Amino acid sequence: MQLRMITLTCVLAVFSPMVWGQTAAPTTLPATLPSAGEAAVVAPPGSWVGLLNGNNVYVRSGPGEQAYVCNRISVPDKVTVVGKTGDWLKILPPTGCFSVVSKAFVQLDPTGKIGTMTGDNVFCRAAGDLRSSQFFAVQRRLRKGEQVQILGEVAEYYKIAPPSDVYFFISSRYIHPESGSIPPEFASAEAAPEMAASQPSLAVVPEMPTASPTNKVVSLPGGSSQDSFAEVEKAFKAEFAKPLEQRDLKGLLVRYRMLNVAPSLKPYVDARVNFIQGQIAEMGDLGRTQELARSQAARQKEYEARRVELQKTTPATEPARTFAAKGVLVKSDVFAGSAASISKRYMIVDPQTNMVNAYIQGGNGVDLDGSVGMNVGVFGQRHFDRNLLRYVVDPEELVILGVGEGLKSPPKPTVKIPKPVLPPKTAIPPSPTEGKPVSPLEAAAQAESAAETSATPASATATMPADGLPVAGEEAAPADQVDEKEYK
Repeated sequence: MQLRMITLTCVLAVFSPMVWGQTAAPTTLPATLPSAGEAAVVAPPGSWVGLLNGNNVYVRSGPGEQAYVCNRISVPDKVTVVGKTGDWLKILPPTGCFSVVSKAFVQLDPTGKIGTMTGDNVFCRAAGDLRSSQFFAVQRRLRKGEQVQILGEVAEYYKIAPPSDVYFFISSRYIHPESGSIPPEFASAEAAPEMAASQPSLAVVPEMPTASPTNKVVSLPGGSSQDSFAEVEKAFKAEFAKPLEQRDLKGLLVRYRMLNVAPSLKPYVDARVNFIQGQIAEMGDLGRTQELARSQAARQKEYEARRVELQKTTPATEPARTFAAKGVLVKSDVFAGSAASISKRYMIVDPQTNMVNAYIQGGNGVDLDGSVGMNVGVFGQRHFDRNLLRYVVDPEELVILGVGEGLKSPPKPTVKIPKPVLPPKTAIPPSPTEGKPVSPLEAAAQAESAAETSATPASATATMPADGLPVAGEEAAPADQVDEKEYK
């Protein structure tokens, strides 16, 4: 049984790609992997090596200033140019530029240096030393099983050496060929200074070689002379020693363009020309920015003047006041006033609930007696009296809110006196001696009993009126009798 299971497993392993319609993905890396910042493939035919002619030149994730910056390079760095989009050159990954992939689709080997893609169409995104988050630019898609070299980690991504067909971009006006001339397909008309892209650091001046001893003044037709490279370089340093707004960059640009130098100095002259063009472009941007700032300052000054005029013509409004207490003004019977100890006070009573909202302490020149019984609002200082558990107000002003709105009388309780229930009358059986002859002894006993009954006080007896209710004597009233006057 175990042998059959092993055989079946081997068969499935062999035929699974055929069943699912897939081909086996690569499982091994090339013989050598690129290190960080190096291109993963050999430069294609038609590419050329370019030299930087400035410092702190941005390398971007795409062709255009809207693409984010991945790194920056300076003289004497070189780049390999493989293509062109507008005024932007497509280059192989330079130093400090790399790619990133999501950790969720990478399986590391035991060393942690090699990663294998566990899914198809995994995005490979542009990154670099100046970009550590928000990697939006997709360079290419990686296939399932494709291997990459792991350089490090950043958040939920792995840093990887740029694979094949991955490129970055740089402005063409900061690159000139290392040798020979630019291929025709990469050449473009020189952009006007005011339309050139802005580049950082106005004060950065690239280092240039000293003039060659053989570089002498050349005579021009008409008897005029042309400046030597050393003279123009001296003028260059003098101009950049001046304040920014006093530099004659356009005149300096003309002098560099008119130089007739040996081929060995031609790349450096071109570098100076490109650098000055960039400075002129930045000066134009700076001038527009300054003009905009001046315009905004003038507009702000105009708005401020209008605001002052509006304040002068708009009448001032007093802040809204709130009542310290509001309700019906009532005299206090408890604090009626006494020269000895009790000061005179009034009460502010809620007309709906008859609850005391606050006490009014003294008058302070405010006529309170004339407003008693009125619905009023009182302005003044209020403080809480812990003995009364009420607020006490020192009045400053009294406003009548409702004339004649006195307190409502509380409802009177209705009392009903229950009618007493008397026990039913029982028939008195006739005396056994009634209708019979009485002996002399019985007659004497009856006479004695009648005499005792007549000797009982009238207050101890009650008579039955015609309506059947008992009538009490004046001195001994029943305990359950109710006095109706207490409820009126």
